[in-house]
Amino acid sequence: MEPEWRIINLSKLDTIRLVPSLRNLEIQCADSGELDRQAVETVIMGQAARLGVVGVTLWTSPTMGSCWPLLLFPNVEGAAVKGKHVVSFEQLLELPKLRHLCLALPRRTDIALLSGLPIANLGMLFSSKGQEEVVGRCMSLTVLDAAKWQSSNLASLSGLKLKRVVFRRGSLESVHGLEGTLEHAMFMGCLHLRSFEGLNCRAIDIDACPHIDYESLGRAVGLRRLHLRSQHAIMDFAFISYCKDLEELTVNGCTVKADDFSAIERSNSLRDVFIPRLRPRVLEGISRKNPRLKITNGNITFFGGQAIAE
Repeated sequence: MEPEWRIINLSKLDTIRLVPSLRNLEIQCADSGELDRQAVETVIMGQAARLGVVGVTLWTSPTMGSCWPLLLFPNVEGAAVKGKHVVSFEQLLELPKLRHLCLALPRRTDIALLSGLPIANLGMLFSSKGQEEVVGRCMSLTVLDAAKWQSSNLASLSGLKLKRVVFRRGSLESVHGLEGTLEHAMFMGCLHLRSFEGLNCRAIDIDACPHIDYESLGRAVGLRRLHLRSQHAIMDFAFISYCKDLEELTVNGCTVKADDFSAIERSNSLRDVFIPRLRPRVLEGISRKNPRLKITNGNITFFGGQAIAE
């Protein structure tokens, strides 16, 4: 079967062959020399397979100047623009089907026109302050994946109706500003983040965020699923008693030094718990005291005080 993904180099026009099954494309270009735009357009426009391309990754170069190569693929629904060279984005406004966009560009890049794009899904490496305000004006946005968020809070996003968010590293200290009900929120390597107070979210993943106040999870609204990954040693699970709606707890890649599991045993909402390396006798003891709970260490599972087959 012919590939649905391919790399093309605009500096090597004689190598560009677009096959009918092509759906995703990566575009590269030499950093030096002259790029003949008319010749590129002639080669690609003459291939009907370009109309089947729905996803494009564009690596910028000084010879490119803008995102014009994207216009050669009018049915693009998702685009990623990456590289160390600044380019202009006006061409993105001419892609009527564009809904998913990923940006990883230098500090000098002007992203002001983002607010005029009807994108629903944005992944972005933030490189300077003020970019958060531009994203906050993208009113059609429902999914945001943000790396190196520059602000201490999320106030700039207060007008958006987001459903899923990911924050990777950056200066985030508080989730203040997120409004509405989120389906899922993930926080990865947020070294300054402490509190989740006021966050309305059904599922939260916390990965390598060392200063979390776990009790603040009890002041989040509607939390049903919690996944802790690569956290500092967990000394106790008392915070579970504050999470009145929590149904699923997963602990992965964390050292568990707790010897008191009474909060889990007393929880009326918990239904599924995964804690690796807990001894079977500990699992059994928890299961006997909370028979509605299914609890496992990955090797053995207990329910109703009895080991069960998975």
